[in-house]
Amino acid sequence: MQISTADRAAFAMALVAAGLTLLPAPAPIEAVHAVPHLGQAEVWRPLRAMGLWHEWTDTFRVDVPVVGNSEQERAGVPVEGSLLSIRTFWRPHGLGALLPSTASPERLTVADEASFRMCWRVEMLPAVLLDTDRCFVLTKLATGTEVVNRIQFLGLLGPVVHAIMGGAVHANFEAFNSHLAAAAQGAKRN
Repeated sequence: MQISTADRAAFAMALVAAGLTLLPAPAPIEAVHAVPHLGQAEVWRPLRAMGLWHEWTDTFRVDVPVVGNSEQERAGVPVEGSLLSIRTFWRPHGLGALLPSTASPERLTVADEASFRMCWRVEMLPAVLLDTDRCFVLTKLATGTEVVNRIQFLGLLGPVVHAIMGGAVHANFEAFNSHLAAAAQGAKRN
């Protein structure tokens, strides 16, 4: 008996609606990095300009759509609600050694300068199958700023994606955090 993709998706949605999951949601993958001697605003500037990340990191490239005549978007700073195309260039760790890069459509959901928090969600599949909670949070330290770079894979495929890609994701987050710190420190020197 052949089961259609639509029937499988309907079944998965019914499972979630009934409160049943095959595996528990995995813990978030998180990389934390201290950026000494810089305030949150100084780290926020290069982080927030997602469309310019390629200038200082080799881990991610973000295409920011320009809607209308937005100077902010032309400067690489997406507005909340923007649908971004994020290409990830994987570190040679785990499955990342086999995948040179992947691209996914992702929606910017929060870009709050007051709390120094920026979040987005993947939009490749229905959220019941795969969803993400992807955030950066900058926290003030006595000696600088702490960068928390985290993702949690949700939905029916969340535990599978976490198990397969978790190590590669963490390696990329560690590299990105180091690159962000260097970019922020370089901007301060200039």
